[in-house]
Order: sequence, then structure tokens, then C-alpha cells
Amino acid sequence: MKKYFLTFILFSNLIFSQNWNKKIFNDVILIKDENVFQSGKLILIDIPLKINSGESLIFYNASHVPNKLFFDEKIFLPQVKEFILISPDKEYYKSVREFANRIKGCAEPMKTDKFYFVKRNESKWDSISLNSQNYPTINFKNKMTVGSKNAIVSYYSEFFGSACCPRDKKRDFLTDNKNNYFFEELIDKGIIVKEMYSCSFGHEGEYASFYPLKELSNEQKMIFIKKRRDFFQQDPERYQIFFPEIIDYPNLKLRSLN
Repeated sequence: MKKYFLTFILFSNLIFSQNWNKKIFNDVILIKDENVFQSGKLILIDIPLKINSGESLIFYNASHVPNKLFFDEKIFLPQVKEFILISPDKEYYKSVREFANRIKGCAEPMKTDKFYFVKRNESKWDSISLNSQNYPTINFKNKMTVGSKNAIVSYYSEFFGSACCPRDKKRDFLTDNKNNYFFEELIDKGIIVKEMYSCSFGHEGEYASFYPLKELSNEQKMIFIKKRRDFFQQDPERYQIFFPEIIDYPNLKLRSLN
């Protein structure tokens, strides 16, 4: 039986530019299935990140999560406007299988990954497939640890706008003890959220709430996130990808819930 070694490169129909002249990609965040927890259309990637809107992050998607979900600003890290996504080139590997079937033989693929340079303020992004003949060096980031003394890891965050000018309608969900009832219903289901942190912003009462959820299992975290989204009447039919975020605001205040 003849054995073929395929060396061709498949280019996408997107634009190719000089973005891919880089020979080394450092601090690449590796996403594997063991990091992914999914409940319906909610996806938790359990890798703590320090997210800076001005920083261009690099991800390697080795999980079952489709790449297209990462591209959607409403689903994945809306505060990040540019990032690089690397993943195995499924189109290339599919073409190798089809070629092997046509020749009724064996075709050995080369390691080939697709690189996407995502710019959310543009309608098209650079994209290219690179194989072992021209593959850059990828250095994966070590698991992120909380650095500063006051930093926390938040699995779920809420942001509330102005109290007056105009008033953020999201605040209305917290009136008339509705928020207390929410946590009481969780307790009835055996889910006890012990603490949250808050942080104020601006001059019109803007603030944020952060939930470490460290006392909950990943399954319980997903239940909390889903019910909290339902509480604020967020679309349950829309996919949403969550990362635990490292928060290190200097004015964080701890509040005990139970």
C-alpha cells in the first residue's frame, strides 16, 4: 500500500497579511476539554484570566468548543477587541481523509493549525494555515495564579450603571428584596453562596459585584450562573462563554451572604 505525505497548505478566503511573520507566540492560553464545563448554551472555561481590554490575548483551542463561538463578540469576552485564536485546521485534516479514501490508501497529515487574527471592529480578519514546514514556536502560558495580595478570582461578575442619569434598569431587579429571595431559593436547592465582593466606580453610583463561588462545585457554579442570568432576564437561548477573571481593584469590599 502506498503511503502519501501531504505537504500542501490550505489558505482561507480571508485576507493574508504580515501578521504571521512572527516566529514565536508567547503566553498562549491552552484550552482543553478538561478545562471546559457546559450546561446547555452556557460554557465555563475554568482558566483564571487577568483581562485587560488593551491587551491582545492568544488562545489555542484544543477543545470541542466551535471556533465560531469565540469569534462572536456577544458570546466571548466582549471587552477584548483583538485576540489571536489558534486551533487544529479541521479543513486540512478532512481533506487528508478524503484524499486517502479516493486513493484507497494511506495519507499521513502534517501537523497543521489555523491561525486567526481577530479584530472585532473589522469585517474581515487575517487567517492562515501553517504546518510543520513553517510552524512558529508556541510557548504556552503557565496556569494563571492570583498575583497581588488583594486580588480575587471571580467566576461571575455583574456591573451596574448610573443610579440616576439615566438610571440603569438592571438595578430594578434588586428592589423589593428580590435579590434576597434569589439567594434563599438557591439555599433550598443546596447551593449556598457565602460571599461576594463589590467595587464602586464613577460619580453616579456605578458599581460591580464579583462572586468567587469557591465553595461551589463546577456543576453548582453553572447552576448559579444560569439562574443569575435568568434573574436578570438575559437571553437563555444565546451561547455565552465565561472565564473566571482575576480582579485586583484596590477598593474591593467583601460582603458576607450566609
